[in-house]
Amino acid sequence: MLKKAQQEHMVSGILCATLTLFSLSVDAKTAEKKAVTPQSKTSPKETSTPTIVIKNNIKPDMLKYWSYSPTSFSVQINNEPIEPGIAKTVKRNGNIVKITYQCDFRSGAYKSAKEVEFELHPNAQDISLTFSWDQKQRVVLSDAKIKHIKELK
Repeated sequence: MLKKAQQEHMVSGILCATLTLFSLSVDAKTAEKKAVTPQSKTSPKETSTPTIVIKNNIKPDMLKYWSYSPTSFSVQINNEPIEPGIAKTVKRNGNIVKITYQCDFRSGAYKSAKEVEFELHPNAQDISLTFSWDQKQRVVLSDAKIKHIKELK
């Protein structure tokens, strides 16, 4: 028969081995869970700049003045050119959008260039850009009001 000290030593050894095996088992399960569970990104939240879509709906017949058609016409939204029929996503600079246009008729006999600042309505979504000779600013944005008109040379 084993002495009491030997028995206690064996029991403590068995307990120690059991705890070690249990610990290894828990570590393996945790590692397995970490491998399966997607890690949450701890990067700081990105602050996105609000944008708006503006479509250039200026048609050649809008540009005709009496029987004259322009020799050239170009338009920019916030200093970025936009072609006819194209929709462009632009950053909202507050609620201000700047439209610049240049045109000339009869090979430069008549030239016009303006920069028009518009203030967008707060809930404005898809904006349409058109042209009208009946309007002082010539370029027209839907869901916006004129803030400033500047003649360019």
